[in-house]
Amino acid sequence: MAALLGALFSAQPASAQWLQAETQNFVIHAELDEEELRDVALHMEEFNRLLQRQMPAQLRPGRKFHIWLDGGMNRISGLFGHRIFSAARDWHDLPGAFAQYDPGENPRYRYYPLYSAVGRFYLSNGFVRTLPYWLADGLPIYFATAYVDEGQFLLGAPDNPRMMNEPMSVSRIEELLTTRQKPESFGRFRTLQSANAVFTNLLLSDPANDALIGRYLALFNAGKSYEEAMAVFGDLRPLTVDMRNKMGRKVKLRAVPIDPEAPKQIFIRPMGQDEVALIVPRFRRLIDEDREDVAKDLRKLTERFPDSAETWYQYAAAEFALTKGRERDGEPAFGGLGFADNVLVIKAWHYSDREAWAAVNRALALDSGHPHANRLKAEIMLARMLNAGDGDDAEQFAEIRALLGTLVERPEEFPFAAVFNYQTYIEQGLRAPQEAFDAFGRAFLGSAGVRSFRYAYAAELVRRGEHAIARRLLESMLNDPRYSEAAQRALDQIPDPPV
Repeated sequence: MAALLGALFSAQPASAQWLQAETQNFVIHAELDEEELRDVALHMEEFNRLLQRQMPAQLRPGRKFHIWLDGGMNRISGLFGHRIFSAARDWHDLPGAFAQYDPGENPRYRYYPLYSAVGRFYLSNGFVRTLPYWLADGLPIYFATAYVDEGQFLLGAPDNPRMMNEPMSVSRIEELLTTRQKPESFGRFRTLQSANAVFTNLLLSDPANDALIGRYLALFNAGKSYEEAMAVFGDLRPLTVDMRNKMGRKVKLRAVPIDPEAPKQIFIRPMGQDEVALIVPRFRRLIDEDREDVAKDLRKLTERFPDSAETWYQYAAAEFALTKGRERDGEPAFGGLGFADNVLVIKAWHYSDREAWAAVNRALALDSGHPHANRLKAEIMLARMLNAGDGDDAEQFAEIRALLGTLVERPEEFPFAAVFNYQTYIEQGLRAPQEAFDAFGRAFLGSAGVRSFRYAYAAELVRRGEHAIARRLLESMLNDPRYSEAAQRALDQIPDPPV
């Protein structure tokens, strides 16, 4: 199976010309002619302004959202394990999406995969809050079904390909409001996604419900249980009847004029062959499954592109993932940043870091300023120190921080470097200087969608005695299935306020 997927993923038309378009908020990679790519880029900026007008963000993402476009959905589905049109994730390295885009498709549906991806990125990075599963699933679909007609966006169109067949019921609404996370079964996931889309769409079809959803989210992010937050909706029977009636009527759409703001400048350049070859292997590495196969495939790419610093970096990162030997789903946080009581657990290595070390140094020999390679080399150096028991070597710590220096000055753009830089002080047993802590905070605020950054920052606020802000951040994670226990442990470190 792995060989078959590898062959599928590596298949690229020999004459393909890939281009990259960079705008104010996006970096779009696509096999399109320049005029078509320019139109897509401008349209994504228009859509981003629509989101801003409908849901003014609390935060401005520090990193641009990278989107790779594909004419079909086979490679996207193969990567993420489901039959899907697009997938968006917030990784430490970058926030990115792989989305289907067919310029020949009806404009009414053409942008659905891109709208869905951009909507998910906006929702996760524009706000300091946790969304319940039904809203995190349903709200991007609500915006994904938008379309343009006569100079305006129309919102609230039904998600016809995924419309559920069974009517809305009290038990179904209760199920949606209390489901914590994505089901493992794909069939179950599809059924729930359909119901989430319909439920969210029907709620938002009445502007009066906007305040209701706001009150619900306030309770949810204050750490109230799913059932306590659900109580905002009151008796679900009238809501059920109202939704059933609406499902039998013509859909009422919200019309939002397209913002006439002048288009921002767009920079378009051809992509190199190495960049095109890295598209799928990069996603496979970030998804963090089949680590050995991914490392082998990237090793082969270094032979094809021996002068590509980015290829060597991707290979080094894949090898270091094998060295660290983390569990498939990763850990809720990393190193000392993960625990408010400052307990560290150093695991023995079962896989040499020799290949990772050689590859990252090769990347830096080709491009000494490669930001991610510098950060990765610092990571490897720190891991070597800790495993060798050299945690008190001040000179080595200084050398590690020197690698991160220029990146820490731009924490919004390189958040992991700023967070990792702060971790070095914890590992050394020192109180970090204020500028390092400030960079840490800016890194978190610029990448709010990376939940490990939020948890790590909140845990550090606990250590520093800034309990009020820490409490708010940690309470917002109590309903996050992956972080709820860790958030509660950190909250337990906060003393009760004086009576």
